[in-house]
Amino acid sequence: MLARLAFAPGTMMLALVSLVALLFSPALEAHAAPTPKDFVQNAVDRGVSILSDGSLSQDARRQEFRQFILNLTDSRRIALFTLGKYRRQASDADVSAFVDAFTEYAVAVYEARLDDYKGEKLQVTDVVERSASDVIVTTIVEDSGSEPIRVAFRLNPKGDSYIVIDVQVVGIWLALDQQSQFSSFLSQNDGSVPALTAHLKKQTAEIQAGRAEN
Repeated sequence: MLARLAFAPGTMMLALVSLVALLFSPALEAHAAPTPKDFVQNAVDRGVSILSDGSLSQDARRQEFRQFILNLTDSRRIALFTLGKYRRQASDADVSAFVDAFTEYAVAVYEARLDDYKGEKLQVTDVVERSASDVIVTTIVEDSGSEPIRVAFRLNPKGDSYIVIDVQVVGIWLALDQQSQFSSFLSQNDGSVPALTAHLKKQTAEIQAGRAEN
């Protein structure tokens, strides 16, 4: 559910920052299980508040980011999905290394885009419960400098709340799009998952270096 591999800024990144807002949502009490709409809207509102909090240091923000990503998204499931058919031919060790690299890349991308999208606002417009375990919540992103953008969040239940498993922007599901990008990379690199892992690590280092220079 990342933007294209080092490749696609703009609208895709806006979706990622929308997801970041969800990741900052505090855990809800068991007795106050949210509806999908409330989960998304309340989490986004809370996330926007935290993104605007200048009292957090960069290191504290980075640690908070990483912890919430690990707790509130199924990064392993998403990473394995993006590998597609190449997962079957990779060793357990190579898959584990890829999942770790994928997670760190996600954290770096989210952090790098924080300052760009502090002012964005999301409004829930629709909720579709496809099944008891598959809910899509659609929002509109309003930006004073452009036309509203439709962003949808795909949720699965997790205890008394939910977990985000994919994000859709302008009709594109990001996990599916990422799977296509990874498949293209792997097909050009003899199906080598370690090569993809190394590429992700390189991209992560470049993103972090760029943040350090600013």
